[in-house]
Amino acid sequence: MSEDKIATLMELIDEGYSPEMLNIYERLEKDGFTLSFSRRTARLFLRKGDKAIPVPKGFEWFALSYYGLKRSAERVKTTVFIAYSHKDLWFAHSVWKLLYKAGIPCYLAELYPEPGASLWEKIKRMIDSSDILLVIYTHNAMYSAYVNQEIGYAHARGKYIIPVVEKGVELKGSLAGLEYIELDYSNPANTLASIANVIKELLEKRGNGAETLAFLITFLMLLGVISLIAGSLIASSETSRENKEKG
Repeated sequence: MSEDKIATLMELIDEGYSPEMLNIYERLEKDGFTLSFSRRTARLFLRKGDKAIPVPKGFEWFALSYYGLKRSAERVKTTVFIAYSHKDLWFAHSVWKLLYKAGIPCYLAELYPEPGASLWEKIKRMIDSSDILLVIYTHNAMYSAYVNQEIGYAHARGKYIIPVVEKGVELKGSLAGLEYIELDYSNPANTLASIANVIKELLEKRGNGAETLAFLITFLMLLGVISLIAGSLIASSETSRENKEKG
């Protein structure tokens, strides 16, 4: 899966690196990075202080996707619940790590144990507290009672559902007809990049909607103030005219 390369990119971006930096040397210097090339390993390195981090090859799309998601998550807040089969926990954990590192609160049931509590009640609370249900829909998940319960509950609660679907798996029930992200186990980095892009675009739409709403509220409030002022001026003018007529 090249988890070491993905972790390296996340570390780079968290330190202030953006994928565009490789073409903008001034930006590198501004953020305290220097770019160097090792002839021995034929690799590019970003250096900051005594730290030298190799720039992974072939992961440009993932870098751009994570970078964009991280910037969008700073402006618009959202929470994600991940539905998955226990047999796919390794990939669910990779998705959790991606979102968590990007600054998005993310529920993965195994990470929040509540011994003695009802598992289903705990999951319902988590879904209720989330804006998005991201379901890893594999051959394993198709036959998981819990995964199907979670999908049905999220659908009934009006949550935004993002299916990540293993090749050859047919979407059924509440998932039927939804657009989905293809889960490519041969290249998990690309699937993670697709997840990052979809959530980034969703956050951007919500951010634009919030800005539009804020503008409309401000505009309506301004109209109200103008109406009050205009009404006051008209009333004052009429009072003045009546006084003159009486005099």
